[in-house]
Amino acid sequence: SGCGYINAEFKKELADWFTKYFKGKWTTLANGDIIDSYNCVRDTKQMAEQLGYKFKLNMDYDSLKQLHDKYAEAIRDRQYSSEPFDWLKDIPKQLNEGDYSIVLLDNPRSIREEGDVMKHCVASYINLVARKEYLVYSVMKNGEKVSTVGYYKTNDGWEIQQQYGKCNSRI
Repeated sequence: SGCGYINAEFKKELADWFTKYFKGKWTTLANGDIIDSYNCVRDTKQMAEQLGYKFKLNMDYDSLKQLHDKYAEAIRDRQYSSEPFDWLKDIPKQLNEGDYSIVLLDNPRSIREEGDVMKHCVASYINLVARKEYLVYSVMKNGEKVSTVGYYKTNDGWEIQQQYGKCNSRI
């Protein structure tokens, strides 16, 4: 019933796909599984169109999920450039002290990836970095990420604004 807003041609393609790849499995699928499958098809089709690809629903569900994740990553890559911010070129990229190293995150992609790995919102500061108002560093101990440090610009230089570990845990 949630498919009412899609066109008839795609409804048929979707029905044919469900019939082909879930034949004999209907009694083992929960309603949530069917909804998840439909959402994966719909989202993958939408992302393919956004990327300029022709979408053909001719694969099993596991392959579709892999394509979904590939397209999602491609869209994120478009949004988050790996090009360094020009103004950061003269700032030291890495400092080491004993078992610890602190690495400057100098582009939108590295900042977003830090947030993904550390499960916090550091990517929301990308615009401040672009405006030369904020610095983001990743702190590692023996090569393992342990925290993220944010510095904000003051009249006197840079001051630590915050430092958090995974899931915004306190350091």
